[in-house]
Amino acid sequence: MPSEDEAVPTTQEVERQLERMLANPVFTEAETQAKLLDYLVKAAFAGKVVTEKTIIADLFPFYLRDPSKTGPEPSSIVRVFKNKLLERLDEYYERHGAGDLVLIALLSTRKKGYKPRLGQAYRPIFRYNPDSPIDQDYRRGLYHLDQCTPADDSIALDYFEAVLKQKSEHAYAQARKAEVHLRRAMYYHVDLTPPQSLKLAAAALTAALRTNDGVWRAHAMQGALHCFHRRWEKARASFERALELDAFQTRYGAWYYPGFLMATGRSEEALALIGERARLCPDDLLSQVAHGIFLYLTRRFDEALLALTLAESMNARHWLTHTVWALLALSRNEPPGAHVILVHHLVGDDIFPGLLALCLASELRLRDNPEQWGPGRRNATDPLFGQVYAALDELIDKLPKPSQQLGQLIKMSQEKYIPPLQIALAHMAVNDSRRAIQNLKQACDEPNPIIAWLHLLPLFDRLRGDAAFQKLVRRTNLLVTPNNASSV
Repeated sequence: MPSEDEAVPTTQEVERQLERMLANPVFTEAETQAKLLDYLVKAAFAGKVVTEKTIIADLFPFYLRDPSKTGPEPSSIVRVFKNKLLERLDEYYERHGAGDLVLIALLSTRKKGYKPRLGQAYRPIFRYNPDSPIDQDYRRGLYHLDQCTPADDSIALDYFEAVLKQKSEHAYAQARKAEVHLRRAMYYHVDLTPPQSLKLAAAALTAALRTNDGVWRAHAMQGALHCFHRRWEKARASFERALELDAFQTRYGAWYYPGFLMATGRSEEALALIGERARLCPDDLLSQVAHGIFLYLTRRFDEALLALTLAESMNARHWLTHTVWALLALSRNEPPGAHVILVHHLVGDDIFPGLLALCLASELRLRDNPEQWGPGRRNATDPLFGQVYAALDELIDKLPKPSQQLGQLIKMSQEKYIPPLQIALAHMAVNDSRRAIQNLKQACDEPNPIIAWLHLLPLFDRLRGDAAFQKLVRRTNLLVTPNNASSV
């Protein structure tokens, strides 16, 4: 099952921790255990496979037994030394190192019948100490990041900043800080435009990779950043590096690589990866929502509805679930989608796609056009459902006319930043394709991350027959097929 990648200390951090431990009385008073600890850590850095035979040969050759004489087996001697080292490690972290940033540990083989694989019994484990204040802040940040709401993203950013204030070279906190900015560029802006958020993400990723080039997630996010700028060859190179570092996590641990595949014409492969992640993580909300999004992008609308139903059962009020559900409603001509987006979101300028409500309100005024009804409404024979649809029609009718909201939006844009993408949606709501495409061009020039999937989003299907829209897709290098897409 894909799991959240755990922050791993750098070699320099482990070396400093080793020096601190070897200088402590717990180890200065235990020369043999100190010698063994130093040997095991340095052997791990060198990539050396350590066994009881190599330990005896390298550290304690005087314990090698003369075959002609009797005495304890060398392997049993090494096991005794390891058990005593385990006791010293426990003592150090209990008495002196409870708040140390780095944890050096060994697998315990004391359990009867337990036999680790060759070389694993003496391979030390390096990780950040979960009892250290820095790691606690980092994990709190991860918790809020997992909630995937604008408010929680802000809290997560505060925690990652707190980590970096204490330890500026924490590559994992830098990478997660970049993740917050990438999200904000996609769907949320406070006082920052999408390009400004992308610049902050790029700076954080540069810092992360400068500190530790071995973080797969940082390379994957770097690939996503290149996608947002439509730098496809650079994106491919970043994902190649991420796959080299951790192929499993790159494929199943996040949406970035499947998103790249989707954007570059390999939609079936992308859907297979994201679907497998949803299967492996049945209790993870974002995995299920992502599966719904990718099903939507590949126009498997009924299957997407099932995936989102599962997501809603986990969190009935999650904004992303409702937003994707509204997108589905638009594609399926289902009025309940209008209710979802209008009740759970303000018709405003902060959360993408804020003005989708305008499109829904325009598209779903279907009371007098039964031939256009989606399958849900066509098949709703129960009188109760008829009452529900009538109430929804009434709700839609009470909305300001799309032309009124467009005017309000244009007036607002003269005073503060409004994403061109949202203005494009507003023009679509009044059937003004020419101005909608002009604003999409501005969104391309910003750049806006959503444009990376412009050629796929069913939301813009009404524009696909327009020559100006087709030209825009070609200009931004988005017209890709499996035959000409870069492969990883």
